Parts: sequence; structure tokens; C-alpha cells
Amino acid sequence: IETDLDAWLEQGYTGRLIDLRTPEEYNVSHLCEAENIPFLWLQDNRQTLTGERPLLFYCARGSESLLVCGWYDRMGYEVYNLGGGYRFYQGKYQCSLDRHFCRGFSLTDADQSTRIKMVKTVMKIKGFFA
Repeated sequence: IETDLDAWLEQGYTGRLIDLRTPEEYNVSHLCEAENIPFLWLQDNRQTLTGERPLLFYCARGSESLLVCGWYDRMGYEVYNLGGGYRFYQGKYQCSLDRHFCRGFSLTDADQSTRIKMVKTVMKIKGFFA
């Protein structure tokens, strides 16, 4: 399954958004409501995430998040990857800790007049790494 990230979030995604980049990269810009769990830390602490809710992972280029999706897919979790990573994302859920540069809104905001289309897609990973 591939779909536009903004449209997909607006359809009611209820899982966790996990940014695998460094805290410094996260602080510059990230998906609104995303948690920062750096790849290098998660690599040694995989058991910290549960499968109670779906997990969407993203990194700068998409390679680390795809690897992480493989770990959790093999454990039976519902996982998604932001194809190509965050570096080209220009959608409406882009924000930073400095709210002066926040383009995004709450995930519950459905104001279509401010929508900025993006080309990146979300891919559901299911059995891909079996």
C-alpha cells in the first residue's frame, strides 16, 4: 500500500510517528506529533516499542527506517515507512520546535486550503522481510 502521507494522516492514522534521526535533525524540523527515537539508540533497545498501535518510521533518506520496519515486521507489528525519507517532505505536517517556522498543524486539523501536496509516500510493510 502506497499513499500520500498528508492524505493518509488525515484519514485517521492512530499509530505512533517515530523520527529515527538525531535529536539535532529532529529539532530543525520533523513531522508534527512525531517522537524522536534515534536509530542508534533504538538499535540496542528494540524491545522498548510495543505493537499495541501501528508504527510509522522515518529517517532522513528512508534506508534506516526501512531497516527498522524489517525488525518490527518480523516481530508481527503493523509498520509503515516514509518512502525516501524526510529530506524531501514538504507537506503540511512539517514543524520544528521553534514554532516560528512551523508549517504544520495538529493532525486533527483538516483545513484543506493550506494543504501543500507532497510527492513522498507511505508504504505499509507486511511480510516484506519474512
